Amino acid sequence: MSKHCDICNFDLLDDYAYQGHLSGKRHLKNVQLIDATSRSVYIYWGYNKFVLDDLLAYLSSFDKIVKHKFGPYLEYGIFQFQESETVEKLLHTELLYEGTKLEVRPRTITKNSSNNTTATNSETNENTEENSEINFTRLKPIFEENTNFDDQLASFLKEVALSDHEIEALYEPVCIHLNRLFRQVFRKCRTYRFGSTVTGLCFKKCDLDIYMDIGESISNDENEKNPNILTFRKVFIEAKKLLFRKNQFYSKVIPIPRAKTPIIKFFNIPTKTSCDLSFRNSLGVHNSLLIKHYLTFDPRLRPLMMLIKYWARHCDISTETRGGRITNYALVMLFIFYLEQPNVNLVPTVITLKDFCKPQIIDGWQVNFDKNIKHPSKENKSTIPELLYGFFDFYANFDFKEFVICPIDGHSYSKESFEDIANLPEYMDSYKEYMKNTENAFSFGVQKPMCIQDPNELNHNCSGNVTLFLLEVFKKHASTSAEVCDKALKNNDTSQLLLNLFLTMPIITKPNARKIVIPIFIQNFLHIEKTDENSPNKTESDKFIKQDLFDIVLDIVKNIFIKVFKMKVEISSIDREQKQQKIEIISDVHTKDSDKIVLECTGDRLLWRDRKIKSLVLDPSYSILEKEVIITNKMLEKKQNNNNNKIHINFLCVFEKYQNPTKVILTLIDKDCGRAFKDFSGFLKGKIPNIVERTLFHMIQYKKRSITFDRIDESNEEEKKEES
Repeated sequence: MSKHCDICNFDLLDDYAYQGHLSGKRHLKNVQLIDATSRSVYIYWGYNKFVLDDLLAYLSSFDKIVKHKFGPYLEYGIFQFQESETVEKLLHTELLYEGTKLEVRPRTITKNSSNNTTATNSETNENTEENSEINFTRLKPIFEENTNFDDQLASFLKEVALSDHEIEALYEPVCIHLNRLFRQVFRKCRTYRFGSTVTGLCFKKCDLDIYMDIGESISNDENEKNPNILTFRKVFIEAKKLLFRKNQFYSKVIPIPRAKTPIIKFFNIPTKTSCDLSFRNSLGVHNSLLIKHYLTFDPRLRPLMMLIKYWARHCDISTETRGGRITNYALVMLFIFYLEQPNVNLVPTVITLKDFCKPQIIDGWQVNFDKNIKHPSKENKSTIPELLYGFFDFYANFDFKEFVICPIDGHSYSKESFEDIANLPEYMDSYKEYMKNTENAFSFGVQKPMCIQDPNELNHNCSGNVTLFLLEVFKKHASTSAEVCDKALKNNDTSQLLLNLFLTMPIITKPNARKIVIPIFIQNFLHIEKTDENSPNKTESDKFIKQDLFDIVLDIVKNIFIKVFKMKVEISSIDREQKQQKIEIISDVHTKDSDKIVLECTGDRLLWRDRKIKSLVLDPSYSILEKEVIITNKMLEKKQNNNNNKIHINFLCVFEKYQNPTKVILTLIDKDCGRAFKDFSGFLKGKIPNIVERTLFHMIQYKKRSITFDRIDESNEEEKKEES
């Protein structure tokens, strides 16, 4: 009969093996560790410069210290005493040393099932407490106390937020240490914090966002052969080496070089902080400084924003909880825009702060502002509950479908006005210049469900990742919270407002999983006619006219199903009179006059899983679509004798053309896929837009005007000849 050792978290075959294990080195070592742990405490005092010998003498007054270990930044220590009773006494005693409260915690061990070893809380389990301090269950007693709103708010902030001094003491040493480390390779490098640790809107144990200026220019051309010219790839390689070398300070080093903003994620062991390091996000630093300045205009703003930020986290609509949500930066922009409204008028507009400065330009955008401009915010006497109600009510009723939020001047503009930049106001002159003078310029993405214009980078939509469903969820939560606030204000009793705010939730109905909508935005690939005196009809020859663009996108989508996923596809074109005519895919289909085209797809192969083939090296001149076809062919070669990848798939793909803005909406409707539909459609939701966009880029780069697979066919013929 099998036995289990709880101390070592180890399974043994029978009692004989169990008895042998009890006398073994591993078990005895773990027993000693548990005994030592029961007589040890973890004490944190922050970055106060104590004389350590004096601190040891103070702690020795409670009991003899057998062993001790200080943290690498001397901000904490682990102390092992002679008697376990001393630990109990210290845990229940408030320790004050030289005016500083010492935070005493029990030393714990964590069982690691993967390698059957144990470790102490100072060495592992780094993120276990990350969210515990701001968990609603822990904070709920604050809101249940029979106190007024202001007292509850003060207690809430004390529990969840860090003071400016605590932020500097906790996070600045990480930047200082990174500076010293990276200057071994990059002599002129300098690190800057950005995000919530700069704005002051951070929760306890929040992540640290860092931008590092390496002091040298970095080329965007990753094919650069000159060893003296730095590329981001070379910088990432050196950064990884440096972080891995100091594994006593940094762990969980994960480079993400292909993200929109490439970063290196890592964990700082001494401060127990998760960090994101970027080498090209200097705009984020200036954005943070702007937000920090805005919060100085009125003492009500920071606590109000902390409430809104916690509310969004609690409602699972912000990126505090997970990805695919409203970013905290977008949430702050919503807050600033609300404060700029004439009936609120607590802060000036961004353009007011920028108007009288000599512009400091970064990546084509003005980032500096005048810190000396005053604003008479005291004219607004609203309480924080009243402002909270105003925020929720404002966005519960805001028409996100039609308008773009522009914090730069405090106005909202119709999405249509962004289609013709000549109609935009004067403050958008820098955006107009960018669109006019920048090759392959990216316009502001008005096709998204929620549009918030970045006040610095004017072509950036801060809420570009927000889906239509998430926007509806946000508005429902805002509407429900507005009702809670309104009721409390009408009853002239806000003592239960915060409790009800976090307990009252709307009913959210998730969208039908049997129908998936996939938007494909192609505005940036559309040619724009430019007229001037010298050239009466000059066009962007490298881009596509509208009808050709729709046809090419349809061809790409069609080939994704046929060539990549080996499906049979039949097309039904639905014209404006809603007459439907079924056409075999092999015929020459002309859909130029059809606004809606239906592709009925039938297949029997599971080809969307395990598409990574390590040994496959492809010619970089292939388009992404060609590469996907080659991967499929290789997969079929390996699986030709395996029937496990057989599956029945039958669904409709509705291809809809939209003119303003130019885009395509694909709607996948399950006909007979069974459980496979959710898996397959979820894969396609991210895959199809990516393939379409990258294929169009490839066509522009290589001046192609149609989709062909001639090179793949020729390559297959050559392989067959070689085999024969």
